[in-house]
Amino acid sequence: MELEDYLRTINVPIGPGAPPPILLKHVSQGPVRLSRPALNAVSLLVPTKPLSAQIFVGGRKARRTMRRGDVALLPANAPIELQFGEMEAVAAWIAPSALEAAARVFDPRIAGPLKLPPVHIARAPLLAALAIELCQEQARLGTRRQVYIDALATSLLSLIVKDHTEGDPAGERQPANSGDQRIRRARAYIDENLLTDLSLVEVARQSGRSLPHLTQLFRAATGHTIWQYVKRRRLQHARQLLQTSGQSVADVAASIGYLSVSHFSQSFRAEFGVGPGMLRKRAATAPPDEAS
Repeated sequence: MELEDYLRTINVPIGPGAPPPILLKHVSQGPVRLSRPALNAVSLLVPTKPLSAQIFVGGRKARRTMRRGDVALLPANAPIELQFGEMEAVAAWIAPSALEAAARVFDPRIAGPLKLPPVHIARAPLLAALAIELCQEQARLGTRRQVYIDALATSLLSLIVKDHTEGDPAGERQPANSGDQRIRRARAYIDENLLTDLSLVEVARQSGRSLPHLTQLFRAATGHTIWQYVKRRRLQHARQLLQTSGQSVADVAASIGYLSVSHFSQSFRAEFGVGPGMLRKRAATAPPDEAS
């Protein structure tokens, strides 16, 4: 089924001709079970309130309570069955060609379809916020906001490509051990520039690979995206500062790029199981050989 036909069946207003590359709609309804036929569009679901969801794609199932800041990405051209409790969410339908165009911004050599996992539910606050803002802006009348809408759409597509897809430059083949070499180069560059405004595109360039393919190698080797690795390394650096320097928690947070001490504390606690203030107290009272 084509995107335009599907959108008509669920009463999403579209203009004449082809639908836009990203179409969003705010959805509010009670418990629902929906079978979606194979659709030539990637689907994005962003809850605005906690949502109990079961998603079946190609025989694979994901069951999860999604919170604000979570997203579900569902691949194109696959039949999908959805079961939800009471739902308040933003739903988006994205033309695969729009994602492929965004991928080529990272690397012009990329050709062919990008890959999405069959069922992908992830914590992605920035992607969720972009989708919600873009939905609100598309609902407003007038064309003066079009530049802002285009910028939001480009950012949303780029973020999906960067963190949630896989793709390779056409025709590239590398020796079997080249992935390890490139990951080592990427890690070395990250460590050397950890406290700078790192560009993931530049990390990929330094490794000698495209960003989508380096992300794929990184996930396979570490179980994390490149940005997750950067975040972890920065938090490890912060832990060292808290244990060995006299800097305040706010100064340490700012040194690794956090504008909010509260956000830093939440990330720190999630990573190490203890808040930064408590870690500092423990380091201050521990014998010198135990402080580290």
